[in-house]
Amino acid sequence: MSEKELLDLINLHLHGIKQGIRTIRTGLLELDLIRNDEYVPGSQDFLFWRYYADLEAVTEERAVYVCCIRKLMAFLQERQIGTVAACDFEQEMVCQRQFEIVRACLKSFDKKGRVGDNR
Repeated sequence: MSEKELLDLINLHLHGIKQGIRTIRTGLLELDLIRNDEYVPGSQDFLFWRYYADLEAVTEERAVYVCCIRKLMAFLQERQIGTVAACDFEQEMVCQRQFEIVRACLKSFDKKGRVGDNR
């Protein structure tokens, strides 16, 4: 996927304003999509992926900012685009989809740990 295609896809989710050739700005954040000079084709290590995004909050509402990033990561992962959070709050970046899978698994067990219908 080209840099422009990825930026357009990200903006499809964020509904922001594109500034220049690599920046999207919303009421919550500013995102710069940057081509990685250290790119290694086929690498599973995110440090060597083709692009990385630098995000900066433009709001004081931390919880809303974190939620926005979490939803963006889930949006990209649903499209088989790898994402990794490397930030002070990366523990909070468990994607909603992963949470829903865990919640569905837990619901399949009753209080005694047996698999069953828990309605």
